[in-house]
Amino acid sequence: MKRLILICWLVLLALSVHAQSETPRPVVEIGVVLDGPQPLQEGIREQLLQELAVLTAREFDVRFPEDREIIGDGTVAAARRGLNALYRDRAVHIVIAGGPIASQAVLVQARQGDGLSKPTIAPIVLDVGLQDAPLHQGASGIHNLSYIVFPSDVRSDVQVFRQVVEFERLGVVVDSRIHDALPELSEKILATIRELGVQAVIVPATADVDALLNRMTGVDAVYFAHLLPLPSDEVRVLAEGLIDRGLPSFANHAQQVEQGMLVSLRSMDDRRRLLRRVALNIQSMLLGEPAAKLPVVLQRTDRLTLNDATVRRLNLSPSWSVMTEAVLVNQAEVAVDRSLSLTSTIREAVDRSRDLVAQQRSVDAGRAAVAQARARLLPQVEAAATAVVLDDALGSPQQAERQTDASLQLTQVIYSDEARAGWQAEAQLQRGRESALAKLRLDVIQAAASAYLNLLRAQTLERVQKENLDLTRSNLELARVRQQIGISGPAEVHRWESQIATARKAVIDANARRNVAQIEVNRVLDQPLESDFGTMEAGLFDDGLATHDPRFTRFIANKRNFRAFRDFMTEDGLSTAPELVEIDAAIAARRRLLTAAGRAHWLPTLALQGDLTRNVSRDGVGAEFDPAGGESTWSVGLRASLPLFSGGGKFAAQARARHEVRQLEEQRAGLAQRLGARIRAALHAAGASYAGISLSEDAAVASARNLELVEDAYGRGVLSILDLLDAQNAAIVAEQTAANAVYDFLLDQMEVERSIGKSYLYAPDEDREVWFQRATHYLEQAHTRVADPEGETR
Repeated sequence: MKRLILICWLVLLALSVHAQSETPRPVVEIGVVLDGPQPLQEGIREQLLQELAVLTAREFDVRFPEDREIIGDGTVAAARRGLNALYRDRAVHIVIAGGPIASQAVLVQARQGDGLSKPTIAPIVLDVGLQDAPLHQGASGIHNLSYIVFPSDVRSDVQVFRQVVEFERLGVVVDSRIHDALPELSEKILATIRELGVQAVIVPATADVDALLNRMTGVDAVYFAHLLPLPSDEVRVLAEGLIDRGLPSFANHAQQVEQGMLVSLRSMDDRRRLLRRVALNIQSMLLGEPAAKLPVVLQRTDRLTLNDATVRRLNLSPSWSVMTEAVLVNQAEVAVDRSLSLTSTIREAVDRSRDLVAQQRSVDAGRAAVAQARARLLPQVEAAATAVVLDDALGSPQQAERQTDASLQLTQVIYSDEARAGWQAEAQLQRGRESALAKLRLDVIQAAASAYLNLLRAQTLERVQKENLDLTRSNLELARVRQQIGISGPAEVHRWESQIATARKAVIDANARRNVAQIEVNRVLDQPLESDFGTMEAGLFDDGLATHDPRFTRFIANKRNFRAFRDFMTEDGLSTAPELVEIDAAIAARRRLLTAAGRAHWLPTLALQGDLTRNVSRDGVGAEFDPAGGESTWSVGLRASLPLFSGGGKFAAQARARHEVRQLEEQRAGLAQRLGARIRAALHAAGASYAGISLSEDAAVASARNLELVEDAYGRGVLSILDLLDAQNAAIVAEQTAANAVYDFLLDQMEVERSIGKSYLYAPDEDREVWFQRATHYLEQAHTRVADPEGETR
């Protein structure tokens, strides 16, 4: 029975779900009133529909019928007639004002006449005060009215414009329709600019580009206060005409900078964010939230964009602060001869290092020193010629008055412990020189990797600081909107202006650090110090890194494995560390010299010596006699020598050698201890930074979300500037930490490899595989031995 009830219940549930899926969604028709005959900007309708589809597709069927789109003639009166027509149309549920003129008409309609009979959105309100927009607790407070404050910060725009180029008389281009509808707005723009000590003149504009260009007389720069309703090709024609006239231009949108205008502070994201806010407001209205309670403030995302091609054509030279802060478009093609990755940087550094070349010369010289020491044990052949002139009274048959002899002498050491010890000690010292070369190679590898990773870190810091500056500019504009609508006073604006100055300095400092880091990479690679090169991001799974192999994760997966891994790395590192090999060679050399010093008391030196002498010429007194023994004589002798007393020098040499051996042994013990500590400390640091990668990413995501919430609350007047500053600083720190987390780990990994005296980025694949097999075997063996002591920590 229970089973039958369960089956019936499941059938009813399935039928219910099917019925719900078949239920038609309510159709919502939205009417639009446009300012004038110009169509909506390219793609706006499609973008808004996409935003609405994401938000409302499951509950509503939202439509924008073309016959519900009313085009005005650029006047508030015509826009009001369009609004009333849509209000009378029973099929229309929501009305959108598609432009600043239509938005002004909505505000007038809300204050006068019969009010708003349907939910209405005015998305482009330029000035709350001048347009007398109602405001109550961050919303309109008027039935069926939702508007969005979308102002232009003229003061900030002109200040930035003057940082790019100096000018005295500014032409302010305004949409003629907005100028006619809101003449007070044009006057306010002029007053703001004049407060900055700049002369300004209003230039009303229509869609006629040629007519607009002809009005550009008596000005030395152009500021576009409004986004003119021009297609992209007309914007390019306008930009080209301004360049031909030598007039720098400040555009109202970053896209127009790409089309030839000089500079803009407006972000490419502004339109998308505005459309998203409109879509969110529509969703809220459809879900029953009153339009009068929807927030009116929309924060812009300012970003300084500069057209590098226009800069060159106008022969401008912006300051360093501008160039480091700006996003450059249409940059000149700069030929970059080389592009570096982490691996290629290391290999090039090893190939080109002057320090390594110098150390190699030392190794070569040491090889010659070994041969020189060994030469004492090999045959020594000496040729000599002797010419003697005597007083004639001394001439004799044995030695004529004038006599010349030639001799050849051969000496062979049969046994000399001193010579053999010198040779063997020099051979050990040569092994130390080769270890010093290997140690220096590891130092060069670490220096190259650190320089490259620090460059990537500096590039990331520069990007984060630029983003922070963009965010600070946006918050400054938001503060001015808050001041405009009465939420805050001028103190907040001044605080954000101070923050902008600080942020700009941080961008300049970050740019300088990036340049210094690039110079260091070039120095390590023995390249011209300021030569340019491309970089490639370094990640955890790059070829050559230990983390590229999934077996690495097992080594640090838990406390037990990590303890065994540290033990393995310490043993492995101490067994092959070039520092220990070098000092072991020195100890072996001193021990051999100590042995020789002890044997010098009783062990003689044996040498075989042969001599062949031939008379070449004889003259004068005594020459009439044949030389004794004939013209040629020879001798062979065996010599054994043992110094019996040297003033105590032998005992002193033996004592000195003994103390030097003990000194080196103590130094080795201390060095081994330091190396072991270095290995374990490096592993702990690498383990922590590896674990911190995902944690820092989580923190960055959470901080970014918190910043969005705080920004929204700040815009609505709920939170103070201190709350926003704290959130922004926390987000910056979290983003920097997340961006640098991978680099921190890679730097720690380089320190691990340096501490154990190996570089797996520079090693062949087969060597890395052997190392992984040894490490895996060690961990497997460790699991069969003693467990970790209680209380041991990572």
